[in-house]
Amino acid sequence: MTPPRILVVEDETIVAMDLAATLRRLGYEVVGMVGTGGAAVELARSATPDLILMDISLKGTMDGIEAASIIQRQSATPIVFLTAHADSDTVERTKAASPYGYLVKPFDERMLHRVLKIALQRVATDKSAREEALDALWQSEERFRLLVNAVKDYAIFMVDLQGRIASWNTGAERLTGFTAEEVMGRPVSVLRPPDVEPMEAFFDQIRREGSAEWDRVGLRKDGQRYLSRAYGATILNRTGELLGYVAITRDITEQRSLEAQLAQAQKLESLGQLAGGVAHDFNNMLMVIFARCDILLRQLDSPKHRQFITDIRAAAGKNRDLTQQLLAAARQQVLEPQIVNLNDVITSAVQLLAPTLSEQIHIRTELEPALWSVYADPGKLHQVLVNLAINARDAMPHGGSLIIESRNVQVEPAYARQRIGLKEGGYVSLVVSDTGTGIPRDVLDRIYDPFFTTKEPGRGTGLGLASGSTARKGAVRRSSSCCRGTRLKQRTINLPRM
Repeated sequence: MTPPRILVVEDETIVAMDLAATLRRLGYEVVGMVGTGGAAVELARSATPDLILMDISLKGTMDGIEAASIIQRQSATPIVFLTAHADSDTVERTKAASPYGYLVKPFDERMLHRVLKIALQRVATDKSAREEALDALWQSEERFRLLVNAVKDYAIFMVDLQGRIASWNTGAERLTGFTAEEVMGRPVSVLRPPDVEPMEAFFDQIRREGSAEWDRVGLRKDGQRYLSRAYGATILNRTGELLGYVAITRDITEQRSLEAQLAQAQKLESLGQLAGGVAHDFNNMLMVIFARCDILLRQLDSPKHRQFITDIRAAAGKNRDLTQQLLAAARQQVLEPQIVNLNDVITSAVQLLAPTLSEQIHIRTELEPALWSVYADPGKLHQVLVNLAINARDAMPHGGSLIIESRNVQVEPAYARQRIGLKEGGYVSLVVSDTGTGIPRDVLDRIYDPFFTTKEPGRGTGLGLASGSTARKGAVRRSSSCCRGTRLKQRTINLPRM
């Protein structure tokens, strides 16, 4: 068994030598003898003794109490003070160094041995308790780390007072694509797009209220944005001092998408019930009009009167088309889907549109040669394309360009998550663009609502775009720049390929 290693700090050389000899005789190892406080601090750092016998009164500017306090801060080496004057003021001063005992001069070998044994026993006990506390702390931290890293669907990380990321779990890596090595120590702003509100405002709210929740736009490593729900709270020490912040974040992009789809479905369902009832009743009345017109046309010989009846029948025919749109918006029209090549539908529609649109509107088609087939109602696709073209015409009263495109598109999972109604896979895209006046942002989200129109009274029913999605279950995307004209991908309909 290795003997305890003792450092002797005594400015009286004879006393120090006698004390060292006694220690060796008692079975201790003496690692050194010094007579000043500065030398004691240096030797305690280099020799790392198990215990120090420190005379309180030393030569020089640093006494034993001051030297012991410095050693405690550096290495927490146990100290037993030697003193010839154990007055209350001296004892009070020594408390700052947390001594393990006192020896009042003169003392004999027996007293020295007993004090050292008690001090070393206390050292062993304290060391054992400290190791147990460290083990308990490590186990607690390890359990916390395992728990945090086991959470895969939530990003959990800590931020210091300077706004730098201080911890990073596997859920955060999965959500953002950043590894711990890539973000640790970096500003938390790397997780946010540069054009959104800075995180300092959220930290201010957390400091004021202790915790906060908010929806925010996040930025993944690959540059993609996502919508997240974040919870933040303060991290305090035992005295209540602020150390930093903890944030728990989850991706709610898909949830918000589903909520938007549900809200739209509920709105369409209520409108559809009304529209469907009106359309069915209106169809019954139109049947009477068509039947009576056909009877009169067979009975009348007067060209003038026959023209009147023909005009009535034509007006009824237009109203019949309107009821078809009402039924489509109400999802009550019977569709006849089949395998369709969208290029054929576009070619047919352009032949119909060319003579009917203004001469100042130039129609251009850009068709994918090897276009995939889709399963859809060709008549409804034709109607959708005509409706989009008519809307484009109305947006270009002074003429312009109408571009109709078809293309094969492969949708990746990351892109699909950011688009309502879009799933991973292959699609055939119908893109209708124009150079018209554009759509104001405040109405852009409502253009597919039944009965909503931006046209003046008498020029639109608000059903043209609403009926578009009934041709085949797909996804519609639109973009517009109001008052600057719209060009390229203003309205895009994505149809799943066969």
